[in-house]
Amino acid sequence: MQIEVGNLCTKRGESYEWLVFLTAPERCITSASMKLHPTFKQQLVHLKQREGGKKFESQRFLGWGTFRIPVSVELEDGTCVELEHELSFARSKTSSVVDVQLPESGEKAECGQHELSLQPLRPTLDPSDSQIFFGRGFHGELKLPQKAWVSNKKPRDDHDAPDWLTATEFVDQESVLSEKCAHLAKLLKRSRKTVIYSGAGISVAAGIGQAARGRAAGGKSTDALPTFTHYALGALSEHGLIHEWVQQNHDGLPQKAGFPQEQINEIHGSWYDPSNPVVKYSGSLKDDTFPRMIKSAETADLVLVLGTSLGGLNADRVATDTARRSLDGRALGSVIINLQQTEQDVNATLRVFGKTDDVFRRLLRELGITKVNQTPKTFGWTGGDLCSRVLVPYDKDGRRSSTVRTWLDLRPGAKVKLTPGHNIQGAQQPAYMHIGASSPDVYYGRVRQPGQGIGSVTSRDDRVCGLHLNIDGAHMLLGLWWLEAASRGGPAQLPVVNVHPVVEAGGEVDGV
Repeated sequence: MQIEVGNLCTKRGESYEWLVFLTAPERCITSASMKLHPTFKQQLVHLKQREGGKKFESQRFLGWGTFRIPVSVELEDGTCVELEHELSFARSKTSSVVDVQLPESGEKAECGQHELSLQPLRPTLDPSDSQIFFGRGFHGELKLPQKAWVSNKKPRDDHDAPDWLTATEFVDQESVLSEKCAHLAKLLKRSRKTVIYSGAGISVAAGIGQAARGRAAGGKSTDALPTFTHYALGALSEHGLIHEWVQQNHDGLPQKAGFPQEQINEIHGSWYDPSNPVVKYSGSLKDDTFPRMIKSAETADLVLVLGTSLGGLNADRVATDTARRSLDGRALGSVIINLQQTEQDVNATLRVFGKTDDVFRRLLRELGITKVNQTPKTFGWTGGDLCSRVLVPYDKDGRRSSTVRTWLDLRPGAKVKLTPGHNIQGAQQPAYMHIGASSPDVYYGRVRQPGQGIGSVTSRDDRVCGLHLNIDGAHMLLGLWWLEAASRGGPAQLPVVNVHPVVEAGGEVDGV
């Protein structure tokens, strides 16, 4: 039997009005319901019958965030079928047809075994259960954390949240924190693939502001320096304990701390990647970042959630999907390290309350890691490991190659261009909207003709660890670490290449 599941949407200013629907060729569905993201006060929604039972529709919602929606369908014979729909605002109607294989009488799906778990995990917790302050997999001392700052407001004004969740901040007691870090160390050693999922909270200590409500505030941007947390994660990566980083932030602090560029998925854009500007809420993600994020969500054994409220962004699935797989033993789950509670604490394997700098100092001691670089990388091209003109294993379009090597010249005055697949139009940043446009663009009353993504390097700036570029009259910044990463063939694609590339092998190359 085939069931169509999808959503309709209409643009309303910066948000979208949307509903979910189900249709079936046969009138065999008796009821249908869906579960919304935990940021919605009403999480379980029943769909209403339309067209004599052939179609079911939800009520209408208004929002900007997309997420995966589990849908439960009950058939006339009492069988319950579980579907999923990826909410999308790309078109007015998005749907897919699912072939539903009805289970034979008495057939039951077998749950996975706890092959990875250190010990059996508890099921999803109730918010009123004090175990929520420790996690489903913690079996140590249950001394509640202390309140460090009290608030009766929600963590964020722009996100809905359950009634029990506030912006109050907590700190674990010393003895409990010690046990939690010991448990986390065991999880890291057991995990075959550990992914970091970070938000603005880990950069607050660097002076960078955040959208979430809290005690700390900040005003720095590209001149910010890494925190101990960033350096610690770099050390864990060097020891083979961290394998990927899905980064909500745009600040380049992981790279300044030495974390490899190719292991970072800057899902929402970057201040330091001209091909992937910071994506506005009304924009769309760069084509290669979303598939990478999905793969992380599907394959991670363990996810460390740092400094994010898990307030409903699409990328939250990195944590939520891994936590869901831990319910039947297919993953170790999520470890949330944060001062504030989140709506996803109910599914966390381990819940740690405290500043990430303090937690990682204790964790590294637990792991026996004593040497941690705490000096920002300089990526110098005079007197250092690199120069401004390096031979890199990439072709003329900036794609990594095993047969071609190209000279990447980033000296001031060098002519450069954005590589194919850039996300200028998708990011929707007003300052860049003429680049790649099909018609003139108006910016602050000035008409700008469509640009081809071509420009030059204007200067090097060690203070911000970047190269200033002028691309079609717009200022952009390229992280100095791209030179180091390119020289060893790390990333699959470079953000910029030279307009007239010089190729070491393969003959002459046509420029622009």
